[in-house]
Amino acid sequence: MWSRSEWIVWKAVWYNFGYSYSAANKNMVVNWEEKTLYDYLQNPKKYIPGTKMVFPGLKKPQDRADLISYLKQSTAS
Repeated sequence: MWSRSEWIVWKAVWYNFGYSYSAANKNMVVNWEEKTLYDYLQNPKKYIPGTKMVFPGLKKPQDRADLISYLKQSTAS
């Protein structure tokens, strides 16, 4: 889905906006591909235990697939 360099860029953008990551997020090493993003979007707190993320996730498989499709389309070059 995203290359490591793309993920690093997005992470830098979030840091610049003042988002404060929890230790769990900072220490989690994830190769962000469609499968890992799909699993994360289902239940962020289960995927990264200890995260302070308040987003409960997307329970419907089609909602997760639609979001990933949107992200792919909107970031395609």
